[in-house]
Amino acid sequence: MINQGEWVWEEGTARWRQLYAVLRDRIESGAYPSRRLIPSLIQMEEEFGLARNTIRKALARLTREGYVRPEQGVGTVVQPREEWKPETGEE
Repeated sequence: MINQGEWVWEEGTARWRQLYAVLRDRIESGAYPSRRLIPSLIQMEEEFGLARNTIRKALARLTREGYVRPEQGVGTVVQPREEWKPETGEE
């Protein structure tokens, strides 16, 4: 396990995948409510202790699966549940 900030990341699994799972769980649980902004890249960088490229990769998958939608000049917005299309296979 690797400790970065307050987070402990598992070795052997890409950090972006682990972050993706954390963010998806927060969205599905309602911790990040529908039609609301999720934290910014800078805020996530501080919270998770990860590089922006790692965070962007996790967000790209969430976007592809319909969990979030980036809005230029605004931020990343959580989509309504009916928009979610989780992928079943590995990338």
